[in-house]
Amino acid sequence: MKNSILWVVVVAVVAGGYWWYATQDSAQTEDTSLAIAGTWRSIDDSAFVRELRPDGTFADWHGGEMVDDGTWGVFSKKNAPETSFPVEENAVYLQLTTEHDHVDVMSFKVSKHTAEELELVYMERGGVLKFMRVESR
Repeated sequence: MKNSILWVVVVAVVAGGYWWYATQDSAQTEDTSLAIAGTWRSIDDSAFVRELRPDGTFADWHGGEMVDDGTWGVFSKKNAPETSFPVEENAVYLQLTTEHDHVDVMSFKVSKHTAEELELVYMERGGVLKFMRVESR
């Protein structure tokens, strides 16, 4: 009887631990997605604005004119698409996809995000984009 109870406890702990581990990554990407949705102005080029809409679409604006649009999403190591770079454990990435004449995918590591600041490292070519939130949510 004691062995049966012990096994039930062990299985419950292992299952609970697995569930917690499996949902942490999902929660992290979902939290990041919610946190970065909004309109962001470049710190280095005030004419450049990136709008990450809650419906998963984005638009890039320069000088008030839309210069690019498409879809966006976030991913981490557990749900990463095929990439040309190594995906780090505990990192969250932003992926922008445009489909005009051809499909173009841009990936950024989210190196910093607060309510007012967003910092993205461009994974394919290097470089850091720094933004300040334009509108409060």
